[in-house]
Amino acid sequence: RKEDNHPKACWHHRKGPVFWNGYKYWACCEDRKAYDWNDFMKVPGCVCGPHSSEKPKGTELISPTIIAARQAEAEAKKQAAMPQLKDIKQYTNKTVEENKLKPKRVALKPKTPLPEGCSKCVHMECKKVYAIEDNNDKACKYHSGTAIFHDGAKYWSCCTENRKCYDWDSFMKIPKCRVGFHWDGEGTDPNESK
Repeated sequence: RKEDNHPKACWHHRKGPVFWNGYKYWACCEDRKAYDWNDFMKVPGCVCGPHSSEKPKGTELISPTIIAARQAEAEAKKQAAMPQLKDIKQYTNKTVEENKLKPKRVALKPKTPLPEGCSKCVHMECKKVYAIEDNNDKACKYHSGTAIFHDGAKYWSCCTENRKCYDWDSFMKIPKCRVGFHWDGEGTDPNESK
C-alpha cells in the first residue's frame, strides 16, 4: 500500500550477498559473516529507505568464484600461447628431466604390532590401545555416531545439533556422549546390548 511506503519503511542491504569458502555475508556488512543459512538471513539490513520495485544500481557483485574462474581462463590462454612440443623425442626428453626434479617416494613404515594381551579400540574418538584384561564398562569414552561436516559446521550425529562447531579445536572438545567397554571391532560391540 502506498501509505505504508515511507522513508523508514524498508531496511535492506546496499550490496548483494557473498557466498565464499563456507561464509555467507552481505558485501556491505563484511563484519557480519555467518556459516549457517539461518544466521545469515537474520543479519539486519544496514540501510533504511522507502520500498521500491526497481533494482538499485551498483548492487551487482562479481563473486570470488567467478573472479577465480576468470583468472584460470586467462592462465589457460597464456599456457596455450606458449610454444608447443613438435615431436615425441622432445616430449620424452622433457618428461625425463621433469621426473629427475620430482622428490622420490618414501615407503610407508609398516604398522607396529600391538603388545601381547592388548588390542586397539575402534570407537570414534577413542582409538586407544588397551590391555584386554583391564577392559570394563567405564574404560572407553566415545561418540556412538559419526562426524558430520556440512556447510562449514562440524558436529557428531549422536549429539544434538546445538553442538555445532565451526572450528576444529571446538569440535575436538565436544564431550563424548557414551561410556562403555573398549571394542576392537571383532564380533558385536559389547556396548550395543546396554
